[in-house]
Amino acid sequence: MKKQISSLIVLLSTFVMLIGCKSLQPQDIVYVTDETSYHYWHNERMHERGIKFNIIITGERLNVIHVEDLIVNNQTLTVETDLIEPLDRDKKSTLIISATYKEKKAKTETEYKKLPNSLFGKDPFKNGVLNYTVKGKKAQMDVQEFVFKPKG
Repeated sequence: MKKQISSLIVLLSTFVMLIGCKSLQPQDIVYVTDETSYHYWHNERMHERGIKFNIIITGERLNVIHVEDLIVNNQTLTVETDLIEPLDRDKKSTLIISATYKEKKAKTETEYKKLPNSLFGKDPFKNGVLNYTVKGKKAQMDVQEFVFKPKG
């Protein structure tokens, strides 16, 4: 009888521990978009010009976000990301996402060729969509409007 009671107590304590561990699951990602901006750039030596888009996000658990691409006015741009983790655990992380749009010309050409989906002359840039994945699940973040910010 004592063995049955002790095994029942062990079984109940294991069950209670499993219920308690379920509440310790990882939290959802909590983030706020702090800044969405763009600026023009021009490199005469490389015979190219473009627009650089920046998205700055602060929040918690940003290290699980894998950014895929940014779509601006039906133009898909590749992105570069930089995650800044603070030394203090209580402070929030910062994810800096930047995407570059480029137009090139040959050395002999005097002007840039007009591309079919050129982003130049479309101001302000709206309808931006950032595609990303979290643990293999695809998600999208809508950018309401990119604000012009002079380089520097």
